[in-house]
Amino acid sequence: MTRQGKRLPGESLLLAAVAALLLAGGILRLSRTPGSDGCWAAATALELAPAAWWVAADLRRRRWGADSLAVLALASTLAVGEFLAGAVVAVMVATGQVLESRAQRRAARDLTALLEVVEVREHLRAELDDRDIRPGEPAQGGVFPDRSIHRP
Repeated sequence: MTRQGKRLPGESLLLAAVAALLLAGGILRLSRTPGSDGCWAAATALELAPAAWWVAADLRRRRWGADSLAVLALASTLAVGEFLAGAVVAVMVATGQVLESRAQRRAARDLTALLEVVEVREHLRAELDDRDIRPGEPAQGGVFPDRSIHRP
């Protein structure tokens, strides 16, 4: 589930809420107390709302991904009354969102740290001069290049 758009804050909180509703529904079902289906349906609906928002944003950018299938699964479990299955899918989707966000943050942090230690150079291409130079360094004859390519 990759996405370049921004996510709403509180993904970990959403995961905790969906998991708590799944657990509460299980406790209610095991204790033979009514209300388990309501907990599971709430967990499904709670995850369906932000997931549908993210999918709509992806579709506006003409991107179709696994999130679209997850939204269809969540909506269909509510439509056919399979509330436990919907709650399980909701926990899976919420977990995937949290893991994806953490991975994106870590990758951005690691790439930023890597770029900070790499010396940036410009590759100068001219008729008589084809070499790497430091940014702002003049080419042969003290002339600054008209065109250069930045690269690590």
